[in-house]
Amino acid sequence: MLKSGWFLFAIAMTGMPASGVQACSMSSSPQAARDNIKARQDVRTLKGRFTVTSEPTEPAGYGQPYTLKGKIETKRGTEWSVWLHYNEIWVQCGVQFAPPADAEGTFWISRRKVDGRHEILLWEGLYLPPHAQSEESDSE
Repeated sequence: MLKSGWFLFAIAMTGMPASGVQACSMSSSPQAARDNIKARQDVRTLKGRFTVTSEPTEPAGYGQPYTLKGKIETKRGTEWSVWLHYNEIWVQCGVQFAPPADAEGTFWISRRKVDGRHEILLWEGLYLPPHAQSEESDSE
């Protein structure tokens, strides 16, 4: 009887979805990850405006992030060439910390350059409306 009970249990389990598996499983909370980035010694904090300067590169494979290139311009006019990874899964999980569109605010970027650009690790601010920069240029 015990063997047939386990057999029926095993058959029942094969038809059930795996409820314990989640795409967004992570070791710490998104807020803890943000706080960790802010506390790191290998990052620089900038306040300014981020502009996407090129089309995203294709991901290396399924589930891999896109790479966006852009620049951050500070209020003093200093420009920083930057890049970031973008992945829709990260957005859904609340761990996409860099803006995939034009934005302004505070940016935490890596001090080390990769191919002449700094990586945006974290951003806090607001997205800019479409064509916000061209409207500002027209009014000057």
